[in-house]
Amino acid sequence: MKITQQTHGQVTVIGPHGPLTSDELAGVRLALDKAAAARAMRVVLSMANVPFVDSAGIEMLLELSGNQALAMKRVKLAALSDCTRDALDVTDVLSRLDVYRTVDDAIQSCRR
Repeated sequence: MKITQQTHGQVTVIGPHGPLTSDELAGVRLALDKAAAARAMRVVLSMANVPFVDSAGIEMLLELSGNQALAMKRVKLAALSDCTRDALDVTDVLSRLDVYRTVDDAIQSCRR
């Protein structure tokens, strides 16, 4: 899986390209671990290029929501596809995550 990473001040934006499934999570976790090692103050996970998530992907997103070691605040999710949003909503996970319509909205929320 291709994973992009950009820095916007103290915000690191990580963008996986492909489904968040059990077979693909290792690369995403590695990118998040690198952001934590680099002491990223805020992390946004851009879901713009993630067409869907499976149960392992949902579990990882829940883990991120409470991972204080990764950043001073919870990881923020941005630009969910309709399919991903529906999966998170049906599993009653959506309300437990910090979700923003766009990556820019998520970045701005980090600066408040």
